[in-house]
Amino acid sequence: ARCCLENVALKCCFALENLLHVSGRTVHRLYALGGGSKNELFVQFLANACRLPVYTGVYEASAVGNLLCQFCGGGEIPSEGAAKRILRRSFPLTEYDPREARAWDAKYEAFLLATGLRPLARRSRTNVKGEGDYEGDRGRGPMRVRARASGKAGA
Repeated sequence: ARCCLENVALKCCFALENLLHVSGRTVHRLYALGGGSKNELFVQFLANACRLPVYTGVYEASAVGNLLCQFCGGGEIPSEGAAKRILRRSFPLTEYDPREARAWDAKYEAFLLATGLRPLARRSRTNVKGEGDYEGDRGRGPMRVRARASGKAGA
């Protein structure tokens, strides 16, 4: 089971790198929603692989989101901002901080080698000061990507 969870976390990291490269955006945190976010080991692996804090708490995200949209559409909730405040008050978040940066960087390299996947861009290692230490907001930095000289993204 551990191998499967690590693989899914590493594939999510691969997908995130490609999305960030294509969009030109930077992210500082991830939110894991739905039933899968109840798996604490997987969520910790996701934080480790992506080198970003991951927040969980809304386990029935589809149903809750639908309900909030219905209330907004019907006028019972006046705005998207009000819906977000209701969501934050109703579902406390749990934060999973990234750990073991060097070990997970090595796992990611092994994952790419084993799968033959080639990301459009590679994670910047410059935000890692030491084992598990991250610069930036509250000790963590954003995930940034830099363009590859050549090559195509894997499937």
